[in-house]
Amino acid sequence: MPEWIFPWEEKPELPSKIHADNVLFVGYAPADSPEISIAVRIANGYASTYAAEIGRDITKVYFNPESADELLQGYASSLGTAGAGD
Repeated sequence: MPEWIFPWEEKPELPSKIHADNVLFVGYAPADSPEISIAVRIANGYASTYAAEIGRDITKVYFNPESADELLQGYASSLGTAGAGD
């Protein structure tokens, strides 16, 4: 191999900054006769489960407005705690 292709002795350094993920959730409800469509995008959101949980909460309030008080009492730190079927 010619010497001029790889002039360094060691591997080059990779950029130290890692970019966070952007996440997206798109859905509609109810499945059999849709009334609402939802799109949630979170820049630097880390995990798509967070966007899905927000979409779930929007759907809950749309179909049951009384649940808004319960949801508004929550905290951002509770994201990611939902279980399957929530």
